[in-house]
Amino acid sequence: MSYFLIKYLIKMENEEIVRKTSKYHSSVWGDYFIQHISPTLDTTKESSVKRAEELKEQIKKLFQETSDVSELMNLVDSIQLLGLDYHYEKEINVALSLISAADVKNFGLYETSLRFRLLRQYGIYVPAEAKWGIEKYVPTLEEHFSISLITTGYPVLICASYIGMGLVATKEAFEWVASFPKIIKASSMICRLMDDLNPSELEQERDLAASTIECFMKEYGMDEKETYKKLMDMLEDAWKDHNNEYLNSTLVPRLLIERAMNFSRAMEEFYKYTDTYTNSKARMKDNISMVLVESVLI
Repeated sequence: MSYFLIKYLIKMENEEIVRKTSKYHSSVWGDYFIQHISPTLDTTKESSVKRAEELKEQIKKLFQETSDVSELMNLVDSIQLLGLDYHYEKEINVALSLISAADVKNFGLYETSLRFRLLRQYGIYVPAEAKWGIEKYVPTLEEHFSISLITTGYPVLICASYIGMGLVATKEAFEWVASFPKIIKASSMICRLMDDLNPSELEQERDLAASTIECFMKEYGMDEKETYKKLMDMLEDAWKDHNNEYLNSTLVPRLLIERAMNFSRAMEEFYKYTDTYTNSKARMKDNISMVLVESVLI
């Protein structure tokens, strides 16, 4: 480990990271789903325990042998998604320090989004919006969208939804979605605008980066009512672009295009009238209940 890396790690340990938090209501489901999980396999057998330890050592070796930052990010991401990150806290902390210090100028959309999410998820300051919020900087609309369309998470979520789709999700399909095509950009714009046009009380209380509304008001000198109307027009234009691409795109199979459409529809369900994502006690609870709790006669 180089002198500069050691010095960087020491600096990171000594710096106090201040992160704004919100007080969301507790889960409306209580322990319902915990009680209804299928019984797990018996891991108390000696052979199972021994095999688990062997696999843990193999993963630790992967951390030591992986030098490419992109591969390292995917390794951390996979372990975290499997819920096994608590086994590798030391290795992940070292990996995150390397990821944070990496040169990102040649990163594509996928790598940039993944890096941002991993660092923020583990509480590391990312100038990845956070910097703007702390400095009270209100960016131009172009600056705002260049970051906020990515931090909606939609480009990554749509890409991730292709996993497990079988032969239809080809290498070319992932390259297409990672290039931020027009329909993915439109879907992200729908997500961004609907979220900002229907802010929750919790979001308003937090010291966040400037919203789309604030950026527009400052840049164009309009009041909130005029700005709201203009942004509703932008939302309408985003839907037009989205639907045009949905009907006419031939670059990838229809099944992949439909995933983007479904994500956009989800935003309509979450934010069309009020923020039911943040406050899920009413309509959103009923929707989830109908899908996952209530039985359906076949």
